[in-house]
Amino acid sequence: MDISYASDKSDAPRIIYAGTLKNRSLMRFLVLAGVFCGDLTVIVLAALLASKLRFGAFTASPNTFELLAAVPLPYLIVGMAIRSFQLTCLRSRISSIRNSIATLLVTFLVLMMVAFALQVGGQYSRLETGYMLVLALVGLTAWRYVLSTTLQGKLGQFISPTVAVLGEKTALADPSLRRNVVRLIDVDQYGWHEKLHEPRTLDHLAETVGDAERVLLAFDDPDRRWEWTQIARMMGLNAEVWPPKSSDVDAIAINNWNGRSTLVISHGPLTPYEQFLKRTIDLIITIPLVVVLLPLLVITALVIKLESPGPVFFVQQRVGERNRLFKMFKFRTMRHEQTDAEGKSSVAPGDERITRFGSFLRKYSIDELPQLFNVLLGTMSLVGPRPHALGSRAGGELFWNAVDEYWFRHKMKPGLTGLAQIRGYRGGSIDIDDLRRRVLSDIEYMNKWSITLDMKIIANTLHVVFTKTGY
Repeated sequence: MDISYASDKSDAPRIIYAGTLKNRSLMRFLVLAGVFCGDLTVIVLAALLASKLRFGAFTASPNTFELLAAVPLPYLIVGMAIRSFQLTCLRSRISSIRNSIATLLVTFLVLMMVAFALQVGGQYSRLETGYMLVLALVGLTAWRYVLSTTLQGKLGQFISPTVAVLGEKTALADPSLRRNVVRLIDVDQYGWHEKLHEPRTLDHLAETVGDAERVLLAFDDPDRRWEWTQIARMMGLNAEVWPPKSSDVDAIAINNWNGRSTLVISHGPLTPYEQFLKRTIDLIITIPLVVVLLPLLVITALVIKLESPGPVFFVQQRVGERNRLFKMFKFRTMRHEQTDAEGKSSVAPGDERITRFGSFLRKYSIDELPQLFNVLLGTMSLVGPRPHALGSRAGGELFWNAVDEYWFRHKMKPGLTGLAQIRGYRGGSIDIDDLRRRVLSDIEYMNKWSITLDMKIIANTLHVVFTKTGY
């Protein structure tokens, strides 16, 4: 086991096993890609063997090749829906075999329905198709059994959940915490306690925790344990109290760590599978959209450059997922010397800082289009709570001081548009009541999230953009 410690912001105290987090992420991707390719290989081999049994040769008929060519996309989609390619599924032999069989049967049923609708079902040999299906089921069962066994063995350290332990020094001294732990974090080392509700402190905390799938809270002091429970809930961490020394926190479930019970006290609004699905939809929509809009983006950049001196893009630090700070891109709509890096002064109608072309860009929200690059980078999503600048104020108060629930809106990635925006809550100059309505809309979106809701919001956004005046 490699053990290394450090005290700077970018490299918090930790124990790392089986390589770095980057290597773990790469290995996980390779495992999932390998599972998908392995499943398809089994199906192809089943088709060849079925041809041998039916016709005496290892050469599938042209119609069978057409069927095989149609398998990958629906098999992938169905597998994602049934969660056949989730790491939690692959770790269990029974779940892995069951889900792969269900994926194959549903895919086969879909393809047969399509063939029937196109009236081409008669072109396929029923006996050959039957052989292929049975052999594929047997092959997937054997393949997934061997795969799960391998993953539980040599590759188990790569696919096991990444864990971070937040705690005080005395609790972190427990030797049982040093088994299979990715990162140990002594909260007293950073002086977070006094400034836990400030954006840069929360950003540092989120960066230190990283992308841990489980966060254990190890505190001996009941008051501190309760306080950090609230912080974990606010940030949407998958957090557990370890070990549960008292009933001073409200638990939503019971789990275990190294043979000892833990109290699950919070989790993110989306499961890993839902995050993957949402990210996939983002890329499917954004990549073609950037290609289509590229001429408009280039022309807009040229006009901005010709109209006034300064950079084409306005880059500003905003609060993102889990309260981490990120750089958000917009087309510059103000005169460069009058731009507001921290967003302390909201833009109002007739604002003298806005250029003539900038006013047009704001009216039709064209200035927001560079955020598509934020979506590609993964710092934003197409739909989610709109990210705010650090200096944003409502009624003279900083946003996080004006509304108690403010930080809870950052459990998900920020979006180009959101539920609040299609309800008409957009624009710069707002009061505390308006901010509260926006925050409650964002929280409602996170609680009710679905792909269908995202599609509705995207569909309604164009209507809002072209019927409301932005500034």
